Amino acid sequence: MAATGPDRYRGLARAITRSLEDESDRGKALIIGSYLEEIVAFLISSVCVSENLAEKLLGHQSPAGTFRAKIVLASALGLIDQEEVGALRVVQRIRNKAAHFDSRRNESVEVEFRWSSHSSQVEQFATSFGVSLSATDDDELGEAFVVASRMLAVRLLSRGADIRRPDPPLSLRERAERSQKQLEGTPLGELLANAKRRAKEGDHEVLVELLGALGFLHDHDA
Repeated sequence: MAATGPDRYRGLARAITRSLEDESDRGKALIIGSYLEEIVAFLISSVCVSENLAEKLLGHQSPAGTFRAKIVLASALGLIDQEEVGALRVVQRIRNKAAHFDSRRNESVEVEFRWSSHSSQVEQFATSFGVSLSATDDDELGEAFVVASRMLAVRLLSRGADIRRPDPPLSLRERAERSQKQLEGTPLGELLANAKRRAKEGDHEVLVELLGALGFLHDHDA
């Protein structure tokens, strides 16, 4: 059986940690950004009534197909707090910068990605998770970004453990059948069953009697 909930991410953090060891700074930003986007998508999916509908909402070119849209939606649904929103936006902006190049400045894929270009954002992100910086060079900032991102991932996944997928809404007929089943064996249930039986036999006065018995009709309405 396929793993569900946070269990599907068991071991993934270690695998990502290993993959980051030999990655460039740009690669680290892209991998961490994609990892956190996937976790936010998991939180949103967990409150959808089905995986199929979640995919229609979160998939590529869907209403919440971008990282930014997922952050907004997760916040609106109360799945992440404002501190996490701010942290995720930092990750999203840095990942976008790592993934795109400014043709107006003649940037190309060979242009080196530098953490120092985002020093204020990385510092704010890191310190919000208690990661202290003794320097603001590229090595220190990059390590702080990675550590803070891991802490954010753990925090979001632990919250996901408490989420339960809601049941699909019942149709009017299903609600009526459920209510009838719940009333079986009760005086009201017997009254409704008798009224249903008489109505099938052509006794059309039974509805008036039933409404009166339930208190919906008063003497002057008769």
